[in-house]
Amino acid sequence: MANGFTWNRYWVRLVDGRVVGHIDHDDLVRTRDYERYLVARDREAEEAELAALVAAEAADDPSADAAAEAEAGEGTGEAVVNGVPVPAYLLQRSADARTRLGA
Repeated sequence: MANGFTWNRYWVRLVDGRVVGHIDHDDLVRTRDYERYLVARDREAEEAELAALVAAEAADDPSADAAAEAEAGEGTGEAVVNGVPVPAYLLQRSADARTRLGA
C-alpha cells in the first residue's frame, strides 16, 4: 500500500495471533537470516559497550581533551567548543555584534 509514503511498511501477523501494522522494512528479519541477525545484534551491543567505556575514559582524562583542543585550534585562530572547532570569522562576527549591541 503506497498512500503517498515512500517507505515500505508491512502488516505482520505474530505467532500469538496479534497483528501489528506499519512495521518498517528495516525492522524485519527473514527467517533464514535470523541467526545472523542475532550474532550481529550481539556484536553491535559489545561494540557499543566498548565505545561507551572509551568515551567514559576520555571524559575522565582532562589532559586528552586539552591536547585535542590545542591541536584543533592551533595556528588557525579557531576556538574549540565541546570538541568542535569554531572558525575565527564566526568568533569575530560575534565579537562585533556584542560591540554593536553594547553587551
